[in-house]
Amino acid sequence: MATHELKTWPEYFEPLLRGLKTVELLKDDRGYQCGDTLILREYDPDTRQYTGRICTRTVTHILRGGPWLQDGYVALSVVDKEKEEALERVANAAKVWRNCSIDRAGLATSPGEARANHIRNYQATVNLTRAVDALEELEVTDDARNHERDRSI
Repeated sequence: MATHELKTWPEYFEPLLRGLKTVELLKDDRGYQCGDTLILREYDPDTRQYTGRICTRTVTHILRGGPWLQDGYVALSVVDKEKEEALERVANAAKVWRNCSIDRAGLATSPGEARANHIRNYQATVNLTRAVDALEELEVTDDARNHERDRSI
């Protein structure tokens, strides 16, 4: 899979960053493929300079041609793969935690079984907490990286 660095004007960059814009319409001059990584760098056309803000997205679907696009252009569906994976880890950890809680609420038949249920519940709680912390850290890192412009002005 290839990596493509692209200039993105501020009015298009902000919705991409917030997850509101999930399609990029581009000239089909780079041989885009599903799985490619787009490094979108915010570019201010008035100052003709990059702002320092960066957004990374993964191509999940490509539309070429047809009645909707001019020849030579492509519509790329994009996602924040890192955030999607972090959310999936949180969801999986939450399911395990819920199941452990239900099992623990179930009736243990012996002190050993009760202790094992307690340990599983504790481990599930730790894993869920770590997954949520990792997701929050990802969001904090994105915010910090993208406020770099404000600090440098």
